[in-house]
Amino acid sequence: MVLIDDNSRVLGIGQAMPQFELPAAGGGTVSSNRGDPVLAIVFTCNRCPDAQAYADRLIALAHELGPRGAQLILISSNDPTDHPDDSYEQMGVRAREKAFPFPYAFDESQEVAKAFGALCTPHCFVF
Repeated sequence: MVLIDDNSRVLGIGQAMPQFELPAAGGGTVSSNRGDPVLAIVFTCNRCPDAQAYADRLIALAHELGPRGAQLILISSNDPTDHPDDSYEQMGVRAREKAFPFPYAFDESQEVAKAFGALCTPHCFVF
């Protein structure tokens, strides 16, 4: 996760979603410009025990709410140099193993996490 300092702030309720286009695990890209009526952005990663504990809950939520128009995008902003289990390649492995019904995007520069003010994993923003 990104290093948050005293000048960082998390998006407030009612603020616009920061725009992004990121590579998705398994290929392709994912964009914030999707037109979904409800979109949840979840900052997560492979190695964090809390993120691991929430994966099945997020999958169940996606299956329950997807037919009603609510979609999820997971984003990992961890530095794979420090955490090899969070590499883009390992994200693809995890997405396949868990059969993620949503995109799992890689924020290599950490700019998207900074724009949202993501503080931990998992950290969820709903638009």
